[in-house]
Amino acid sequence: MLARIKSLSHFFWRSASSKPALYLCYFARAVRSRPVYSAVLIMALIFLSSWFSKSFVLSPDGRAPLLVLLVSICGLGVRYPRESAPFTILTRTIIVVLSVYVGWEAIAEIPKEYELTGISEAMLGARNWGCWIALAFGIVGWWRPSGGILLLSFLHWQKTALGAELGYNLSWIDYLALVEIGQFLVICLLADRIICTLCRYRPNSKKSTTPFILPTAVVASVGIHFANYFWSAIEKLQLQGGPLSWVFENPTHNLLLAAYEGGHLPISQFGALPALAYQLSDHLFIALNIFILTTQLIGVLAVWSRRGTIFLTIIYDITHIGIFILSGIFFWKWILLNFAIIAATRKSQPFVLPPITRFVGVLMVLIAPMFFNIAKLGWYDTRSFTSITIAATLSDGSQHVLPTNFFGPNSVAFAQLPDSYISGHFGTGTYGATSDYRLFKNGNSCSLPAGVDVGKFKQSDFDRLDKAIRQDHIRRSGKLLSSDWPWYNIFPHHIWSNPFAYANASEIKQEDIRGYRVVVDSVCLSVVGDKVVRDSRYVTFHDVALD
Repeated sequence: MLARIKSLSHFFWRSASSKPALYLCYFARAVRSRPVYSAVLIMALIFLSSWFSKSFVLSPDGRAPLLVLLVSICGLGVRYPRESAPFTILTRTIIVVLSVYVGWEAIAEIPKEYELTGISEAMLGARNWGCWIALAFGIVGWWRPSGGILLLSFLHWQKTALGAELGYNLSWIDYLALVEIGQFLVICLLADRIICTLCRYRPNSKKSTTPFILPTAVVASVGIHFANYFWSAIEKLQLQGGPLSWVFENPTHNLLLAAYEGGHLPISQFGALPALAYQLSDHLFIALNIFILTTQLIGVLAVWSRRGTIFLTIIYDITHIGIFILSGIFFWKWILLNFAIIAATRKSQPFVLPPITRFVGVLMVLIAPMFFNIAKLGWYDTRSFTSITIAATLSDGSQHVLPTNFFGPNSVAFAQLPDSYISGHFGTGTYGATSDYRLFKNGNSCSLPAGVDVGKFKQSDFDRLDKAIRQDHIRRSGKLLSSDWPWYNIFPHHIWSNPFAYANASEIKQEDIRGYRVVVDSVCLSVVGDKVVRDSRYVTFHDVALD
């Protein structure tokens, strides 16, 4: 079959006299020899990658999986190019990281009883079998990058579809950057191979498979990722209080208090250390804010320089590790992607990138939100926290507070509660955050009203939470998840619960759980001496029955 296709290709280029065929071949040669044309093609591939992800991968009909499967299978003949180590490093890292992630999702199989909560049988089958199929293609992706297309597309689809079934928008911040960059890189490689084939089959052309699009694609990918940092800085500058309100007024270290209250602080077991860390940060927060904002803004310039890219990426990883230590928010996927960018950039040392290629990287930082889902992380941090904890009610009548880790693949949805206003409680959101300047000032001084209805409350908010808790209970009845071993503490969460803060949770057995209680507590947090002090203003309860 392959020999026949090759023979037909030779025949086409020998016999074609039409202008379109000649123009196509001339364009292929121009892209191969001139960086400007390579940059133009990269921009066209950015449109294609965006369309592929948004219009087809997320479409509700049956064309999406067929298209993804077709691209993955048809591209299996394409290997990683030996001449482009930076491309190989970046693409393989993305595929390996997300293969591990999907592997954990596959282990967390959803049992058939999930249908009782409204999930369709077709959805269950597609999700459960799809995880294993995607993992298999991810393994193939180590040798053949097109295998990664199915892995990346499935991960995005199942997160979006399952979130819609749950009634919660499962956060895409931690994984979607890798998905979209990976799709873009693989599409660029396939385009590169097609154009090399066009050049090779033209009469009197030199036979060569040297990749010429890929260096520009790698730089563009770095620009896409750096856009997450740059546009987060722009979001901070656009907050209601004015361009510099976040820098000089926002106590970013309030994240530590919220993490401590929610059980996510990694250093909470070390006695007075959380209070000392908070007090130290209180003296340095303006300098830290200036540092964070500056490093995020200069991302648009760092792409131009190889050394600048490496240096700034190291700074970003150090910042991510610091954020994890002080808040429990773990961008482990971004950290590994940044390591890959460092390694790929170092491998590009022998190559001298033309200015147009560097310009593409800078341009992508600026225009990436037009084509990709770019994180825009900017808000005010307050000391007024609407704390939501979920406790398991056991057969003996006792109640045990559960860590968000307990909810496995859906942990991020529970860690980011509340996602909407709850009647009578503070109006702040996840981790006490808000983008409302007036709410920020009142929340930071602990003067927000509590115990009175200050907004419109919808009972559907608790209905969604009921459904999500019951669904997760059914999920844990399947296979490995029903084990008494606390597997959930090593699941690759985006927001981790500190296992030392919930030592008793590992003793809970699935068969002993009779129901759940949701406790909503409007609490003002502060540090007095060497202790974190909580001032509870208003508490409500909501029971979730399993029958």
